[in-house]
Amino acid sequence: MFFVDLPDAAERREIIEIHLKRAKRDPGAYDLERLTDLTGPESLGTGIALTGAEIAAWVNETLIHAFHRSSHEGGSHDLTMADLEAVAESLVPIARLRREEIEQMRRWADSHALKASTVPDDGTEERGRALDIAGTAAAG
Repeated sequence: MFFVDLPDAAERREIIEIHLKRAKRDPGAYDLERLTDLTGPESLGTGIALTGAEIAAWVNETLIHAFHRSSHEGGSHDLTMADLEAVAESLVPIARLRREEIEQMRRWADSHALKASTVPDDGTEERGRALDIAGTAAAG
């Protein structure tokens, strides 16, 4: 049995890049380090990060925000860092709403599951066994 925790910084960055590309935006045009921080403990609090689905919804909501902003203010419909930051301020992550349940799952996974993620963002000692999916897939 595998336990998939909230995405760490590297995983969140990759998810952000994927969803920006799906939105036909060049990830290189944005401050990916800042976006990664906005979706993790640096901005949301210790042990809290957006899930992959929440990151996808954030990018989609920001596209709507950018369109709405430009229709009222004029100018470009393009997605800006300011749009991404503005929408990020209104996010309420599931990890904050269900913090106790997530902590309970983590404790259970410590002794009952293989950890599918690498190292927690909060600086705590790695728990369980890290699963190298990319290495496993390449070897198989």
